[in-house]
Amino acid sequence: MKVIFLDIDGVLYPCFSRRTSCFHAEAVRSRLQKEGISTEGITDWDLCSVVCGFQKAAVERLRRLCEQSGAKIVLETSWKCMRNLDEMKRLFSLWRLDSYIVDMTDNEEMFFKEGAIQRYLDAHPAVENYVILDDISMRKAFPGHDVVTPDILDEESYRQALHILNHWTKELGHEHHLP
Repeated sequence: MKVIFLDIDGVLYPCFSRRTSCFHAEAVRSRLQKEGISTEGITDWDLCSVVCGFQKAAVERLRRLCEQSGAKIVLETSWKCMRNLDEMKRLFSLWRLDSYIVDMTDNEEMFFKEGAIQRYLDAHPAVENYVILDDISMRKAFPGHDVVTPDILDEESYRQALHILNHWTKELGHEHHLP
């Protein structure tokens, strides 16, 4: 299985250029309902944060990355600290990405992502390849699997992640470049 360890802030939701003018939850709910997307069980704050805060181009790049690599998403974001997996899937359903979300890393050390990712990899030997999409570098802990996004999943970050997912494999605990 190929996995994308996904942070949200600085990858889908820009940290430095956040939009706050879109917080009209009823209008957003109405638009999504017309598109056949359920908003049941989603708070107004989460609804507007995800629909208006996530950058559409970044979401589409993430979708393409999943489709072109066959990877599934494991969330390694602070957003999971206040939500369970079903709630996170519900949020991603607003962009029709919920089918790609398969799990979340643990919250054992709240913001020490490297440890949570390593524990996940240790507990899931079926992960044959992975990429980490985050705005914080983890290259020292995961050389060859880290893509640092410049406040958003841009085209260059997408290309780097796709290359990692489609050209590296894990065999017996060692990384090998595929031709």
